[in-house]
Amino acid sequence: MCIRDSPDTVQPLVAVEKQETPLSGEKEVGVAKREFDLSLRKFISELNGKEINREPTVDLTNLNKMVDGAKVTTATYNHNKNQ
Repeated sequence: MCIRDSPDTVQPLVAVEKQETPLSGEKEVGVAKREFDLSLRKFISELNGKEINREPTVDLTNLNKMVDGAKVTTATYNHNKNQ
């Protein structure tokens, strides 16, 4: 005999009814719009046991300036590959 077939087993039922609840009052929530750079950069720091510097240089000259009618929000990353 399974438990589900037992006459002592009770399965409660719940009747769900849709009901509208009006909201009272209003609240305005302001969200600060911040722009930030999420780029992650890898660079080589050693090659065949020889330490080299290929760390990218960051050019901030146009950052937050208007270029061609649009605000520049990302810096330019320059990677030196000559070493």
